[in-house]
Parts: sequence; structure tokens; C-alpha cells
Amino acid sequence: MGDLIRSQPVSYGQLIVPVNVAEETIELIGELGIVQFVDLNEKELTFNRRYCNELKRCDELERKIRYFNEMITKEEERKDMKGLKFRRNREIESFEKESTENLELKLDGIEKDLKQIISDCTATENDLEKIEEGLLVSSNIDLLFENIDDVVVGGLKFVIGVIEKSKYDSVQRLIWRVSRGLVLIKSMDLTEGSSLRNFIVVYQGDDLGLKINKICQTSGVRIYTNIPIDLQERREFVDEALNNKQQLTGIFEGSTKEKRELLKTIALQIKGWKDIIDRERKIFFTLNMFKIDRGTTLRGECWFPSEYLDIIVTKLSELDQNSMSPIFSPIQIPPKAIIPTYNKTNSFTQTFQDLTDSYGTPRYGEINTAWLNIITFPFLFGIMFSDAGHGIFIFGLGLIFIIFQKKLKKITLDEITLMLFDARWLLLGMGLMAIYCGIVFNEFFGFSIDIFGTSWDKIEGDVYVRSNEQYVYYFGIDPIWKSSNNELYYTNSLKMKLSILIGVFHMTFGVILSFFNHLHEKKWLNIFFNWIPEMMFMICSFGYLCFLIILKWCNPDKDPAPMLTNVFLEMFQNFGRVTDENYIFTGQKIVEPLLLILIIISLLLMFIPKPIFLYIKLRKQQKAHPESRPLLEQIDNNDDELTDFNDNQYSLDNNILLNNNENNIKKDEEEDNEEGNSLMEIIIFNTIHAIEYVLGCISNTASYLRLWALSLAHAQLGSVFLENVFYLLMKMNTFITIFVGFAIWAMITLAILIGMESLSSFLHTLRLHWIEFQNKFYIGDGIPFIPLHLPKQSLPSNN
Repeated sequence: MGDLIRSQPVSYGQLIVPVNVAEETIELIGELGIVQFVDLNEKELTFNRRYCNELKRCDELERKIRYFNEMITKEEERKDMKGLKFRRNREIESFEKESTENLELKLDGIEKDLKQIISDCTATENDLEKIEEGLLVSSNIDLLFENIDDVVVGGLKFVIGVIEKSKYDSVQRLIWRVSRGLVLIKSMDLTEGSSLRNFIVVYQGDDLGLKINKICQTSGVRIYTNIPIDLQERREFVDEALNNKQQLTGIFEGSTKEKRELLKTIALQIKGWKDIIDRERKIFFTLNMFKIDRGTTLRGECWFPSEYLDIIVTKLSELDQNSMSPIFSPIQIPPKAIIPTYNKTNSFTQTFQDLTDSYGTPRYGEINTAWLNIITFPFLFGIMFSDAGHGIFIFGLGLIFIIFQKKLKKITLDEITLMLFDARWLLLGMGLMAIYCGIVFNEFFGFSIDIFGTSWDKIEGDVYVRSNEQYVYYFGIDPIWKSSNNELYYTNSLKMKLSILIGVFHMTFGVILSFFNHLHEKKWLNIFFNWIPEMMFMICSFGYLCFLIILKWCNPDKDPAPMLTNVFLEMFQNFGRVTDENYIFTGQKIVEPLLLILIIISLLLMFIPKPIFLYIKLRKQQKAHPESRPLLEQIDNNDDELTDFNDNQYSLDNNILLNNNENNIKKDEEEDNEEGNSLMEIIIFNTIHAIEYVLGCISNTASYLRLWALSLAHAQLGSVFLENVFYLLMKMNTFITIFVGFAIWAMITLAILIGMESLSSFLHTLRLHWIEFQNKFYIGDGIPFIPLHLPKQSLPSNN
């Protein structure tokens, strides 16, 4: 747990490596997965970097991999090739390490072979389709001529073709116009229900034949000139076509089999190839961040966890290059460098860390909220969900994922299932807290369970009498409330007050955490003029409201009990006065004015002192370093000297000034104070922060009432569905209605009360943590520690 409270210490290192062992060095470091390299060539264009050609080679190899994947995907659609998907996606436990050059030669050869085989298959398939179409055309000739009366075949010429139905009408009209009606056209479907049209054009004259052929060629008509008209010749043509079809079918089947075998081989190795290419790309991309020193060595800089320094040095010593070994050493962190945040996590804490990082990565050294989310996130979710029966489903889902996690990690999951699997520990916690809160509120699938026995007896109708005044239900809410008329009034009051108590405690704890952030950064002004008045305001206002809630619970005898909203508002409206109906405890007339005075003092401390101290500090810095003053302020102080220059001359001089003092200006920009660089900026920033905090306390407290609203809505929905669906059909007292009623109620429960309501509760819980809680102390503008990570490659086994 200590590793989660703050980020781990991170150091800055320098790596000097000879060019001839650069790739091996980065590979060794990448296998550790604990070093994040800094780009020292940030201003260099990509194509000017040393390893640009190697990255282009990786791009070309990735293109080949994508081509192979496309071909495999097309082939997977065939029934007898379904196994390709499994082979392509399975994990390769060991794969022979290959250099990029060797892999490039291998993939080039495979790509050429595959393209040649696919080309042969396509050509053969087209020939087969043409032969089959020719046979159909041959069988249609008699039908076409049968409808032509008194046609003398001798001396006439024919064009027989096949075209798509959508184009036939336009081609027919065009031929008719060009021939001026001196042709005879007959057509029919190639086969019944076909999208192709078979037609014949009977004409006379070679010139007209050339025109008709040209129209057909430009319109996408497939012309069959080799089909004889004579019946005997046509039979010989059919026999020859069938023989050719048989031969081509054998060739096509052989080519297809060869293609499939090659794709199966590719599918077995494609994941390994992709891993090699990704690995090489990461190595060369990292090397492009290095500076070239004297042409023979590369110099890189990096961030690494301080505790792993010895591990890095030991790992680099594995390179047996004698005097040419790389040199790694920690160096001083550059001024104003943003240190990345490294949070050590495991499979359990990673989900909660992801929840925090989704809002914003904590600053280096800032308190990390992930360790708090482990408890508070499931707990607040449980309050809103608050049904033990529904919680069992969520708990069970998380438990199933945990039990079978080893098996599930080995298979490819869809996006939603993978998301749920990654959140398995969170689901387990949310389900557990939903069960706990459901037991507290005595909610189980919309009804109550009497475990310990109630102290109330039903006399008649809705009249209940308490049989034992001393007896109190041992744990949770007495189940008798479920059948009472004022159940909603009671649960409303209870859950609303609990929401305020939990919300104020949660926010106050966030303010307490801000103290440790200020202390860690040694910001004493923030402690005295931010944290102390903020705590005063929170405790004296909403802390007092929580005190009133608990006090009212502890004194149930006063009748009628005062409305706490009236008591709280009267403290601000009537200074020092308490009316009889709002009187709740002795000394209230003294305590409330004192609290109001402390609230006013806290507001004054938030608004006034800090800007004064910051401005005094800023003036001292500017006097000690006059060049650090803003450029506009320097110009304002020398207005007389600038009046003699025209606008163009001033612009030119200003450009020269900027160019000559580039480093100083950059330094000034880097040293821009987050509190402001002038009195007006300081006052504005401080005022905004103070107003945000005060108004935020009010709105955030109201926002925590969603705990009450969602819990109440979930309970009421459960009761409504139970009574108006299941109970209603049960009253018919038949097996079918009971079965149907239970089925409908179960589906509604799973879809709405468990599915939709759990998502709603999750999102509201997320908002309470991100906004209401974290805005009290969490800045979250850090950068994550993203080390170079290269999975270790194991040598292929002999088995």
C-alpha cells in the first residue's frame, strides 16, 4: 500500500553507447521495461534522423503483414478454413529471433509466391467462368433462333454476347440507332433468375458489324465469336469446352490447395513476424532519440526508477564487447524538467490506478488517490446500488473472472469482455459492498428478509404495536418498515442524512490530504492561507451540520424534532438568536455565532493575506534578477526611449532582441509562476481559487445527495417490478403465469436493475471521486512514466 500513496522516486540517467552495439543495448534495456528515454532530437525532422531508413523498412514489412492478414481474412470465410483465425491469433510461446534483413528477404519471397499463386488462381477461375458462361450461351442459341421467323441463316452474320441486365436496355437502343433499325435483336436471361442477359444481334454487312462490335466492347459486353451456329459443330464445341473445363478445374483445385497451404503456414508464423517487426520498430524509434557524438557513439538520456539503477548496470554488463561496452550513469535532473510519475502496481491495484489516471496522472510526488479508491470506490457504489441480491451477481461475475483469469489471459476476448476482465477486482469489491449495503438497508431483490426477528406486531390492517420496547434489530433496518405506510419517509430521511455525513467526511479527508501535498512541496503559504482557512470553513459550516445530524439521532425524544435545514439556515440569518422551534442543544446560542465568526475569518484568510505575501516575494525576486521581469513591464518602464522609433523600426529591433536573447526568454517562459507574474494576476488566481472552494463545498455537498437518490431509486424500482410483475402474475395461481411472471421479472432485473443501474451507479461514483473528492487536493497534470518495453524472446524449443 505504501507504494501507492506517492509515486516512486525517479532519477535521470545518461547512456553512452557505441554505434555497433546500439541495437543490442536498447534491446537489453527494453527487456527490463524500466527506462523511459528522452527525445534529444525533438527539433530534428523525422527523415533527418539516423535510423529513418530502418523505420521505413519496418513500415514496408508491416505492409506485407497487413497484406497477408487480408488474404487470410478472405480465406477464413470458407467453411474448411475456419482454423486460420485460431492459428493467426494464438500466442507463440517461442519464436526464432531473426534480423530485419533476413525477415525482409523471407517476406519478400513469400509475398511474391503468394501473389503469383493468387494470380494463377484468379486467371484460372476467370477462364472457368468464361467456359461455363459459353456453355450456357451455346444452350440458349436454339431458344433465341426459335423465336425468329423466316430467317435465312445463309448470308447473315451474328454477334452473340452477355451483359448485365442493368446495361442491356441502353446497349440495345444504341445498336438500334447506329444500325438505323437494320438489325434483329433477341435476348433472354442467361439462366432463370440470373442478373445477366444473353442476346444475339443479326445483321448484314461488314461495316455495320464493326460498329456493333465496337459498341459491345465499349459497353462491357462479353462477345462469344467462337460458338458455331450449326448444331453438329456446336456439339463438338460443347465437348471440347467440357474437356477444357475438366482440365482447368484440376489446375484451379491444385492452385487453391497450394494457396491454402501457404496461408496456413503464414498464419502459424504471422504473429511471431509481427512481434519481431514491432520490436525492431521500437528499437529504431528509441535510437532516433539519441544524439550522435563524433560519429562513433550515441548519447541518450532517460528516466528510470531510482531503485533499479543496479539492475540496469548489471544488465548492460552482459554485453561482452570489452572496451566497447555502453556506459550508463545517473546525472543531475535538468532544471525545470517535468519528472514523469511512476506508480508501482500489480494486477489488483492496476484497475484502481487506471481510474485515477483516466482523470489525470498525478504530479511527481503528489498524493496518489488509487490507494483510497480501493476502499471508497466500491463503498460509494455499494451505497447507491444497495441490494444484496443484485450485488451477488456483480460479486459472482468478478469472482468468475478471478478464478479463470489464467485461462482467459490466453484467449482473445472481445472489447467489452476484456474491459470487464481487466476490472475483475473492482467488480469483486463493488459486488461485496453492494451486498453489505443491501444487508444494512435490508434490500434483497426488492423485498426485506427478517433474519433476527422484528419487535413490531401487526394488529389489524396497517396498525402495528411494538411488543418489546428494549429490543433493537441487531443489524440493518428492521424488515417491518417494508410493509409500513411511512417506509418511504423513513428511508428518505435516513439515506439523505447518511449521504451528507459520508460526503462531508469524504471531502474533509480530501482537504486533509492537500495538507500533505503542501508539506511535501514545502509550500508554507498554502498551508497557512489555504489549508487552515479551508479546514476552518469546512468544519465550522458543514462539519457543524453533520454534528446536528448525529445529535438529532442521539436525542430521539424531543417532539416535534427540529428541522435541521431551518436550524442550519437560522445560524446565518439570525446572528446570535435561536428560536424555540430550532433549539436543539444547550449552548447553541454561543456556539453558532462563534462558528459564524470563524467562517468569516476563514474567508478573509483565503482572500487577503496570500496575494500580499506573494507580491512581496515577487518584487524581491525581480529586484534580485531584473532580467526576469516580463518584457512588457520592461518596455513600460522605458517609454521615453521608445517614442523616437517608428513602428517598423521597433518591430525590427524587437525581433533582434528576441533572437539575441532566445535562451533568456525561453528561461523566463519556463519560470512562469503558476500563481501569477503580476499583482493583478496573483489577486485573480487567488480569488478564483477561494471562490471555487467555497462554492464547491456547497455544490459538492449537494452532489453527494446522489448517494441517497440512486439508492432510493434502485430500491423503489426493485419493489415496483417485484409487485407489479411477479406478484401480480403469481396471484393468478397457475403454473404458466408463475413461470412467465418469474421469467419477465428475472429479465427486467438482469437488464435494468443489474445492467443499467450498475452502470449508472458506476458513473455517479466516478464523478464523486473525480470532481467532489479530488478537486480538494488533486492537481493531476503530471506525465506518466512510459518505459520502453520489449517482451523477452525465448529460443525455440527442440520439441
